Amino acid sequence: RPEDPNGEEILVWSPNGKEILFTDNDVSDARKDQDSGIYAVEVATGNLRTLMGREFVDGIWIAPSRFSISPLGLLAFEYIGDIYTVEFLLDENGLVQVDPQAEWIAIAIGDPPEELNEWPVWSPDGTYLAFRSRDVSVDLEQLIIYDMVLDEFITVVQGDVYPHQVTWSPDGSEIGFLDGSVTANGKGATLDIY
Repeated sequence: RPEDPNGEEILVWSPNGKEILFTDNDVSDARKDQDSGIYAVEVATGNLRTLMGREFVDGIWIAPSRFSISPLGLLAFEYIGDIYTVEFLLDENGLVQVDPQAEWIAIAIGDPPEELNEWPVWSPDGTYLAFRSRDVSVDLEQLIIYDMVLDEFITVVQGDVYPHQVTWSPDGSEIGFLDGSVTANGKGATLDIY
């Protein structure tokens, strides 16, 4: 595991259970000589490798983060306020591989720092991708589902909620999330489950 991980880490099993994939989102200058991004740890051996690392762009370090794996061979991830997908394969040992030259397909493009798309989560069958969309300039939070088959967006929740920790029911017919909205008196946040 990388030293001194900082930020929100995500842990996800590979489709065949041979690896645990996770993020390390510390892209600070203090760690400029260390990688950050999406990693894989082989369960049987403990071997660690980088699937998708960071890049130095326009004077800052950026890295893919907050990701989800589809059973259909797609990795969805957040990258500086946008949601992308990229194909992955299982190699001859059953380990997840992402071709560094593989094309990233934009699903939802934001306009950071005001408009951000975050926390992609695949449905169990891989046909829907839920994510949170935030526009801080107008204080708008939304939970959106992208239908991969119909190529359309469905707004599930919009307004006075702060959806995060999205999860699908095992059959994909329902979606749940935590609401971390600030309370009416401005002190703290509620953690309502929907």
